[in-house]
Amino acid sequence: MIKNSENLATVHTDNLNNKRIEWIDIARGICMLCVMISHTGLCPVLYRMIFGPFFLSMFFFISGYLFNPNKNIKEYIKRKTKTLLVPFIVFGLINIFLRQILTFNEKVGLIEQLKDFILQIGNSAGLWFIACLYIASLVFYLLNYYIKNNKVYIEVITILAIIFAIYNKIIGIELPWHIQKLGWAIFFMGLGKIYKETLEIKLKKYENSINLLYGILLYIALLIFNWLFFKNTYTSINTYDASIVMQFLLSIVSIWDLSLIVKLFIKSKFIKFIGQNTLIYFAFHGKVQSLLMKVLNYFITINSGEFFYNKYYYNIC
Repeated sequence: MIKNSENLATVHTDNLNNKRIEWIDIARGICMLCVMISHTGLCPVLYRMIFGPFFLSMFFFISGYLFNPNKNIKEYIKRKTKTLLVPFIVFGLINIFLRQILTFNEKVGLIEQLKDFILQIGNSAGLWFIACLYIASLVFYLLNYYIKNNKVYIEVITILAIIFAIYNKIIGIELPWHIQKLGWAIFFMGLGKIYKETLEIKLKKYENSINLLYGILLYIALLIFNWLFFKNTYTSINTYDASIVMQFLLSIVSIWDLSLIVKLFIKSKFIKFIGQNTLIYFAFHGKVQSLLMKVLNYFITINSGEFFYNKYYYNIC
């Protein structure tokens, strides 16, 4: 990387540590809303088809965007443990405790819940995404520590993404702490870092309504193509039944479109607030949604079986 780019990245990273970035918080908020909507089981297929490619990948992209290469490994692990692992353990144990007192689904034994929580195998494991992000962050640091050449760096994260995608498509065995998702996570974290360090300034001139329109039209065309030729209506980090190329292409284009939409049009304080508190929303939205549905059932008829169809709800309700 050229010297000017390194200086720019250093200054930019320092600024990131001193203040929040509005578009980042709003993008997080939108993705968190998509997470909550997807877990209701009442989300129309069309909506899931639209937000599926970006609502989890964007979190990894943002994590890479905010990555600070100037921290030593001790400082980095300490910070990630404080911001991810500790909340993961605390919120996870609180959820398990609450489920022993009050649950809206079939009650699961304490030992089984603790085992699932510790092993973190499959998406039904409580707060799986936080666990996945923590492990990915540690591996991501090591890659950035040992690989300084940009070309080699891009090649490595791409090869890792392909290897893990093939593993998930052919073998598909869930591994502890969601290791099978590392390729996807590190790839988009890498894209976020590359975007911040080398592309953000260069692409600034393309951040306008016309290019956003082109991006949206491209995204719609890709969604239709994916549906017509691969019969796939939902693509995300957890789906490997469609084309691997389409899976990554849809996520990349949708992340670009979302970033433009947020930067150009969305200034909602409410969404920004959600984005600033995603861990809390992710940890407890299931209980709140379940309680609301129970209350609503007193007034209107709702198919709770449909609402709780999502396997994930076994560990958040």
